Amino acid sequence: MKFCGGLTGSETRAMMDLLQRVREGGTTILYVEHDMKAIMSVCDRITVAEFRPEAGGGQAGRHSERPVSD
Repeated sequence: MKFCGGLTGSETRAMMDLLQRVREGGTTILYVEHDMKAIMSVCDRITVAEFRPEAGGGQAGRHSERPVSD
């Protein structure tokens, strides 16, 4: 689910706070998003898809430092 589509900056921050609280309660969240700052604020692991089954994946911090390549 793309939680932050069309939200303002303050609304996005409020949504990230809510997702963090849900996550801390032990609930797994499937989160589809293009806003990498939002993703990095709440995700432990990510999978990157680019019109194919899987373009990359692993620990979230690794993917913030390098682009996805073909």
